This record gives sequence, structure tokens and C-alpha cells, in this order.
Amino acid sequence: MKSLILFILLSGGTLLMQAQKFWLIAPSFPLGLKTSIVSVTDSLIYIGTTSGILRTYDQCHTFDTLLAGTYIYSLYVSNAGHLFAGGNGVIYRSADSGDTWDTRVLNAAFPVRSFVETSAGDLFASTGIYMDPQGFEGAGVYYSGDDGVTWIQKNTGLASTLCIDALAIDRQDHLYVAVADNDQTGVAGLFYSPNLGSSWLKVQVTIDGRGAIPDQIRIYSTTSISISPADTVCISVQGVAINVGVELNLRKNIFDMPSASEWSVVNVAHNVSWWLDRLLYPIHFAQNGDWYSSSAGSVQLGKTWLSKDKGRTWSAHDAGLGLDVHGRRNVQYFTELSSGRIYMVQRLAELIHYTDTSQLITSIMPNRPNTLPITLYPNPVGRGTMLYMDMDDICLPCEVSITDIQGRRLWAGSVFGSGLRLPEDISAGVHTVQIIDGVRRAVWQIVVD
Repeated sequence: MKSLILFILLSGGTLLMQAQKFWLIAPSFPLGLKTSIVSVTDSLIYIGTTSGILRTYDQCHTFDTLLAGTYIYSLYVSNAGHLFAGGNGVIYRSADSGDTWDTRVLNAAFPVRSFVETSAGDLFASTGIYMDPQGFEGAGVYYSGDDGVTWIQKNTGLASTLCIDALAIDRQDHLYVAVADNDQTGVAGLFYSPNLGSSWLKVQVTIDGRGAIPDQIRIYSTTSISISPADTVCISVQGVAINVGVELNLRKNIFDMPSASEWSVVNVAHNVSWWLDRLLYPIHFAQNGDWYSSSAGSVQLGKTWLSKDKGRTWSAHDAGLGLDVHGRRNVQYFTELSSGRIYMVQRLAELIHYTDTSQLITSIMPNRPNTLPITLYPNPVGRGTMLYMDMDDICLPCEVSITDIQGRRLWAGSVFGSGLRLPEDISAGVHTVQIIDGVRRAVWQIVVD
């Protein structure tokens, strides 16, 4: 039986208020501006910041600081369990959960923005940045065949700016990159490699313009390439169709790449001018089938976007969503625990968010009984003291409420461990404690003295 004691860090009133929000705020969020997030297990989450890496073993209650003083652009955990962090012209590698690090200096000092991995464990990293007034700059794609010990460039066939907007890999180990276009000449855009980056093929992006705009799209920049578990390539692009500016979210099956067949247009924001849509950033494909993404911009434009039908339609959410350091909404990065809880950070924002919107209620616990196997003790229990819950098979956090004999709610909140401290001012008497874990619940009577 588990007997871990954790304290409730937020008051019941705050928790009740947050329960109405799409995004809730994690118990703690130190070390300034966030840039990336990744989880290894339910008890091990890493968060990149502009001044190092945060490591938490207790779902964002307490943190260790790794690589202090280092600007981290991206994080990745390989299939071998090694942690990679992208810096400015540097890739940091740890084989012991971040306790120690190897530093691999690249031959060009550009931010390492993302990582992907083949089924055989080969690693790829992308580089690039927009610098005013220089424009888009980068060193292209780097490859490692020895678990990140050495890195070489793989840029044959890519556009000259070598500023990689996005990088993705499908289940056939075919690679996709988007290269930003400084001069808007059309030489950049979407590229595809079926041979582990040894060469890259330019992908022509055509759509059914429906007579409103030309079919051929010349891409200037790309906010996302994401590949779904069902082999759908989703890209979000800004460009031009001859003389018409476009901002489009497009999709196509991996088995149609890189043919000249049309991409399907997804109208995310339901704009009348469908070719000027709200561009999505990288998509997180949740275990229960939900898709999460984001748009960036002002408070009115920056949102979390959620799809319940595999990306065909999207709904916007911003309840509880914070702002970045500039008072705007920025790109959101997601990671997911086995329970379906989603953790999220916005680029250059301080907060760490989470949501239980996609909690795996039906898929994780379809055959569980409706009654939770919990024992509460001590009983009677004193005000301001710990009430413990012995639990065997519980998905944390549990939702707990305490009501008096008249049914008035005395306390409510989320419990992340197997204990809670009763408020000092809770009334004495016989009270009812209800504990809910997904679809199951337990109801106990306790005596508070």
C-alpha cells in the first residue's frame, strides 16, 4: 500500500475556482521563462527555460535545477532513455536523468530547436532563428547515428537559408523539414527525405483553391509539421498563391508524399476568407484521441486549440491561460502523463499549466468497479492534522470534498498524494468525505474533533 504524504498547497476556494477553467496552474513554476517540456514517466518531468532546466519528480510541486544559467530551446528524451537539450550551437546530452551532462558543440552557433528519432535510434536535430535585420538564418539539419555522441550536417538539397522552421518524422522513417524563405522567392518551403537526410526533395504544395485563389502555394514560413498516429501529415504555412497572401492549415497522408496530389485545407478558425486562417503550432496527439495545438499573437488571437475528431474541426480555449513576458500569447508545448493529464508551457511565459480535459476515464478504467479501495485514518481526526488515505489502485490526483451533516461544503480540492491536512478552521462534528478517481468514488464518514 502507498503511504506517501503530500500537503495541499492551494486553498479549497482557489481550487474550486480553477476547476471551472480549461487550464489550471501547477503548484509551482520557478526559474523564469519557459521554452519546452517533456515527460519521461509520471514522476519525472523536465521543463526547459531561458536559464536552465527544471526537473520535477512530484508533478510540479518541487524542482531541481539542471544546467543553470543555460538558455534551453528544446528538450527530447530518446528511446534509449537519454535526455537531450538544445542550446545555442550546442547539444547537451545526459544518460543519467540530468545529473551529469556531455556537451556537443556544433559547427555553427544557431539555436537547436527540435529533435526527432528513427525507429533504429538515429537522431536528427534542427537549427534556425530569425534575426532582425538579417532575416532567417540557420545551419540546417544535424544527424547522429551514435546516440548523440557526434553530429554531422545533412543538408543536401535544402534551401540556402538553412533556417529550419519545423522538423518531423513518420513511421516509415521518412523525414520532413520546412525551411524559411528570406527573399520569398519560393526556393524554400517543405522538403522530404526518404533516405535519412542523405538528400532532400522539394515538395510542391497545391490545394483546391475553389476558384477564390490559385492552387499553387509558395511557402515563406511554416509554424508546424506534425504527423498523427494515423499517418496524417499536418502542416501550417504562410505564403502566397501567385499574388494572394495565404495562411493555411493543410493535411495529407504520408503515403501520398511527395506526389503532386492536392493537400486538404482545414479551416480552423472558420474564417470567411478561408485562405487566411489561424495558423497552428506543433500538435500533441493525446492518448484518448484528442489533438492539442496552439495559435500565437495577441490575447484575442492566441489560444489553445482542441480537436475531438482527429483534426477535422477545432475549438478554441483560453480559460486560465496565462501570458508571455510581452503580455501576449505564445507557442504552447505539451506533454502527457499515463492518466491523460496534459502539462503545458508557453514559450517565454513563467507559468506551468495542466489540464484534465483528456483524462483517460474510459480507456484506462473500463472494467474497474465503481467503488474506490480506500481506507481513511485516523478517525476521529483532529483539526489541522493529517488525514491519511491508504490506496492501492488509484489514478492521482483524486478530487476530494468534505461536507457537513447538512450537506454544506467545508473543503474541496485535488489531492496529489495519499494524505491531506485538514484546515485549522474546519468545524468539529461528523462530516462526509467524498473521493473521486475518474469514474470511481468512495464516500466515508469521519469525526473531526
